[in-house]
Amino acid sequence: MKANKLSALLEAQQRVIEEIALGAELEVCLRSICEHIESIIDSPDAKSSILLLEGQQLRHGAAPRLPTAYCEAVDGIVIGPSVGSCGTAAFTGQQVIASDIEHDPRWSDYKSLALEHGLRSCWSTPIVSSRQKILGTFAIYYSQVKAPDRFHLDLISRFTHLSSLAIEKQQNVAELRTSENYSRTLFETSPIGLALCRLDGQLVDINPAYANIIGRSVKETLALSSRDITPEKYKEKDLFQLEKLELTGAYGPYEKEYIHKDGHLVPVRLSGMYLERNGECFIWSSVEDITQQRDSEQVLRRTQKMDAIGQLTGGIAHDFNNILGIVMGNLQILQKQCASDNEALERIESALKGTRRGAEITRRLLRFSRIETQGSKLTDVNSIIRNLDELVAKSLTVSINLQTQLSNDLWRVSVDPGDLEDAMLNLSLNARDAMPEGGTLKIETQNKVLSDRDVTCNPGNKSRDFIMISVSDNGIGMTDDVRDRALEPFFTTKQHGAGTGLGLSMVYGFVQRSGGQIKIYSEPGNGTAFHLFLPKAEEDEQAA
Repeated sequence: MKANKLSALLEAQQRVIEEIALGAELEVCLRSICEHIESIIDSPDAKSSILLLEGQQLRHGAAPRLPTAYCEAVDGIVIGPSVGSCGTAAFTGQQVIASDIEHDPRWSDYKSLALEHGLRSCWSTPIVSSRQKILGTFAIYYSQVKAPDRFHLDLISRFTHLSSLAIEKQQNVAELRTSENYSRTLFETSPIGLALCRLDGQLVDINPAYANIIGRSVKETLALSSRDITPEKYKEKDLFQLEKLELTGAYGPYEKEYIHKDGHLVPVRLSGMYLERNGECFIWSSVEDITQQRDSEQVLRRTQKMDAIGQLTGGIAHDFNNILGIVMGNLQILQKQCASDNEALERIESALKGTRRGAEITRRLLRFSRIETQGSKLTDVNSIIRNLDELVAKSLTVSINLQTQLSNDLWRVSVDPGDLEDAMLNLSLNARDAMPEGGTLKIETQNKVLSDRDVTCNPGNKSRDFIMISVSDNGIGMTDDVRDRALEPFFTTKQHGAGTGLGLSMVYGFVQRSGGQIKIYSEPGNGTAFHLFLPKAEEDEQAA
């Protein structure tokens, strides 16, 4: 997914979630979902629709671009096994892809209606609640024969889930409004932190979400004031917001950090207003933990930065390689012409060694900037590592102990085996250099299913199923600044002439080409761990 699409997707998800959390009407939320996905697809031909299931009938929810006459015709349609894409999806509970409505048997009784309004394909997905109850359908229509690609399927999955959140919350609201505890229940279950405090900052009432942000219980948190959980550096910023509150009756939204119980800082976004209760004036605040948003933005910035570096280094390396070819060709001619002059031959051979070294560096740069793999095949990672054991061991000093812990049921991956071998060797040599006094190098493999947070922070992922290769050492470790730049070409902390700074950038290039991701964990004095995540091969998924 391109960076601009990814950025638009993250922003759209954030806006829809905020609308749902802040209690916007269902009709507003559903229309917003449709408009956002149509904007991201960026094709006037794409038309989205949300239908709500009431009993055995589908009722109109939202469809900004579909013809009004068509929406009115399908409003109230009874679901069944061959009732177009949406009626069938709601009946079976399965996604229905009709890439050609005219010839799809499930559209036999309804194709004339669709064709009359210029609709040629329809992909419908059931909207399912957290209790596995079908709530309706989410569909995308096209006025041409068309099948969805991975980009479309990923968008449909995300926006179908958002539709489920909106509809389910609306249904829950309807149920709770019949209860005397409605207001309190809404307060307690809100995913956004809510707090009531006195003008001096003393907390009076908070919900569990607020307490969770700082890693405490509600009881613990109520013993604190807002000043107790705010770093001193935000004092002026908070004072400015209080002045704004006095002048306008509301403050924010603005961002700062709270102090978590374990000491780390949590980025939050706050807004609020004055609230009178029992004759006393309070400050009512809404607090949102934006850690995931910050993580997603950081991943996006890092990816854009490395892409830019890759394009730049690839262009430079290509031109430099051509120049080296000219230099090397002329040196070889001189070598033949000076066959009887030993002193000249020595100088020419020294120059040739330098050009070969330069050619090797440009080869590495070109591999780093390469976008696609050239020799991908179904690969058993454990076999690659076992075959490299002896070579890796010989590359280490006698004071370094090599340990391997390989999962017995490891999924296979589709990668270039040669690139994987180079990556493992580069990581091993990097670990060796980080342990000048000796230590332990550990290589591990395991299957890994990404969590919802991992998916949110890495929206470009096409799969949840990965294998993880972990290469860790107990060496000198890295500072945060060094870790953030470790994957950049030519960046090195070694002495001048001791390395090119291309080893880890080649590892990054390999992982990116393979559709994976790389994470680095390191602390000065406590060693470093590189985690390589490579997607499970599609062949393995089909076999399963």
